[in-house]
Amino acid sequence: MINHPQLALLLANWAAFLLISIGLGWLITVGVLRIAQVTKSVAPPEPIPKLERKPQPPEVMRGGTLIGILERFLITSAIMSGFFSLIPVVLAIKGLGRYPELKSAPGASERFIIGTLTSVAVAVVIGMIGREALAYVDPGLFNRAF
Repeated sequence: MINHPQLALLLANWAAFLLISIGLGWLITVGVLRIAQVTKSVAPPEPIPKLERKPQPPEVMRGGTLIGILERFLITSAIMSGFFSLIPVVLAIKGLGRYPELKSAPGASERFIIGTLTSVAVAVVIGMIGREALAYVDPGLFNRAF
């Protein structure tokens, strides 16, 4: 049976590893995307006659940061709790949700793949470390039926 101080320690460890996954995952993903330079270089626009409107810059997929945070949170939680089958569900939802944007935006698919693989790799590693830390705090935690 888990006593109150042990439960508090388990919850604190859980929260710490989720925050590490979210923060470190964001830093590493941004760094990898900058290194990869997956933006397509665009030739400078030709001079625009005064009667025409200026062309709009190519749209960037919105919500990527929040989606990445949720992705790492869910994947890290799934690994730490032992619900490994949740990982493909998270990735499928992300892929299906972004499909229309990926289809229409040139260069977006490379950025999506690099960002997703980096984000998932960080979440998996932190989740595995977190799971081991939880098992260290309560060795019988993953042997019990809930």
